[in-house]
Amino acid sequence: MSSLVEKAKLEDASAIAELINSNPEHLLPRDLDEIRQYIDNFYCIRDNGKVVAVAAFEDYSPRIAEIRSLIVDAEHQGKGYGKLLVEELIKLATKDQEVFVVTSSVKFFTGLGFQHALKEREILFLRNK
Repeated sequence: MSSLVEKAKLEDASAIAELINSNPEHLLPRDLDEIRQYIDNFYCIRDNGKVVAVAAFEDYSPRIAEIRSLIVDAEHQGKGYGKLLVEELIKLATKDQEVFVVTSSVKFFTGLGFQHALKEREILFLRNK
């Protein structure tokens, strides 16, 4: 793990929730209880002790994992923090795992080596009401 990227701590949960929920047009909102429950999946970068970038690594199975909830505070964008988080979280995947993202920032992730799924694989959603 890079010296800048740290595993999040339970006391970071409020700052993580605030950062994620500050951008509802690009990220799914996460409530504080959910973040606390899954705090072991979160990794962050701090500036003077303040969480300024965050992402989560979700290990679903021996074949698939997801990087989600990636966000960098507006004042800290352009410093490479998003790229650093993604590169470090990819290292958590096992040799045989495919890592995916669901994103509106396609250019960012393709620049890091992510590719569109093969045509026979698609992500489908059902909104359960």
